Amino acid sequence: MSSDKKLSMDFPQSPFISSFVFSMAATILGQDETQSRALSSTPALPSLEAIKSCLKAGGSAECLDNLFRAALRTHTTAEALQLIERLETEDADLRRACHPVVHAIGRETFRLKGNIHDSFAACDQTCHSGC
Repeated sequence: MSSDKKLSMDFPQSPFISSFVFSMAATILGQDETQSRALSSTPALPSLEAIKSCLKAGGSAECLDNLFRAALRTHTTAEALQLIERLETEDADLRRACHPVVHAIGRETFRLKGNIHDSFAACDQTCHSGC
């Protein structure tokens, strides 16, 4: 006797079981699709070009604040700081000018957290602890 026949004999097919299995599979697949749509629509962290453009602007602090206000709606402080660490390794100008950038991340983190303790806890040593 083949294993297929043995399975069908051990687990009789019923409309309820088939419907249940189909429903569960559709739910799981639907969640995956919803999650992937949510991930693909998540705004990216600021680009190196956008950050450098803010640094060159007259109101660089306000420009940087706006960049990271948008970014921290969907990303964590740690993710933003990891971005700066990565970009510092790629760009010497940003490495020299990173402190005001991480200050902007720190200001927005404080605005979101609402207190110094939680804000400092979210920050790290990136760019001389500027966060």
